[in-house]
Parts: sequence; structure tokens; C-alpha cells
Amino acid sequence: MEQALKAVMTEKPGLIIVEYERMVTDLDPRISPKSVGNTLRRLEGEKYVRVQDKWYLKGTEPKALTIAFGWRGRDDSQSEAD
Repeated sequence: MEQALKAVMTEKPGLIIVEYERMVTDLDPRISPKSVGNTLRRLEGEKYVRVQDKWYLKGTEPKALTIAFGWRGRDDSQSEAD
């Protein structure tokens, strides 16, 4: 089950639990949707990271400033007068 979850999270990072439950069970109908959610919660911090309500493989989550301030890569250090 963890292999299927990792494959889905690699392809589509930053989804909510119910989306991962649906995608993993679509990939392998033998997997229970509840197993997906339980695995995310059980291994949170070890293999998976939650940012607000979105989930990521550990090490792939966005930076805290990106979430907190909505930074999108624009360099605000230059004035508009330049």
C-alpha cells in the first residue's frame, strides 16, 4: 500500500487525504481507502508531512514562507522604480 501511495504522492503532491484515498484505491482496488488515511496519519513526520490540510512526501513539502505569505518566486527586493 505504501508503494502505491508513494507513487501517487510523487505524481500529485499537496492533495488532501480523501483525494489520496480515492487515487490509491483507483490504482489498486484491493486497498481500503481508510488504510491510506490511517497510513498518512500514522507515519506523519516520519514519511509524510502535512501542511495545513495538504499532504506531501517528507522532504518535498513547500517552504513555510511560501505557505504563510503566498510567495510565488517573485523577487520583491527590487523596487518598481528600477
